[in-house]
Amino acid sequence: RMISNEQGCAYFAEDGQSITVAEPKCVDAMTKVKEMKDAGIVSSADWSTKITNNTAGTVATQVYGGWYEGTIRTESPKESGKWGVYLMPSLTADGPRAANLGGSSLAITSVSKNKEAAYAYLKYTLETNDGQITMLKDFGLVPSLVSALDDPYVAQGQDYWGGQPVWKDILSTLPKVVPSRGTQFQSDAEIIVRAVQTKYLANGYPDAKAALDDAAKQIAAATGLPVK
Repeated sequence: RMISNEQGCAYFAEDGQSITVAEPKCVDAMTKVKEMKDAGIVSSADWSTKITNNTAGTVATQVYGGWYEGTIRTESPKESGKWGVYLMPSLTADGPRAANLGGSSLAITSVSKNKEAAYAYLKYTLETNDGQITMLKDFGLVPSLVSALDDPYVAQGQDYWGGQPVWKDILSTLPKVVPSRGTQFQSDAEIIVRAVQTKYLANGYPDAKAALDDAAKQIAAATGLPVK
């Protein structure tokens, strides 16, 4: 998913009215994933196992969103000084090296007995630099408030990361990230693409193009949208 976004691949066209998952950029991304899997340099694991592997030192790299900084730092404290943050690899030497992964939504339920307090909390955490930087310091939650990016903390070297100013390095990639497009059918497409990728990695398709052509047909059947 991150390599696909990095390369400008999307499941749907910009207007959301057609399916683009089998276009060349998507094919290139899935081909590379298969090459890495066949070379034995990548592995898959559930959330807890990934954390265990980080702490045990059995993995060299985790390709994740910036918010994973807080996970490594808080779950593997004894690994302080052993990790660094680097740009993503790309498919070509001069290719893009940044991507989007993740995002959060917050809501106040209609049955809440503390709507006003909940709203005040959200305004503080999301609409003030202090709230945003507190979450960044404590949990590695990436700021969504643009003014928070100018806070001095962002440019500071971080002890856990060997003095590297990781937030400056991470957030400097924002202008280079291809916006991740979503539609009401995003979840349907994600389920299909994951299943197709799993089958492809197990040699269930002759190549990535055949795999993604199949994914496009399945998404079309599920959504009623045409394949571009």
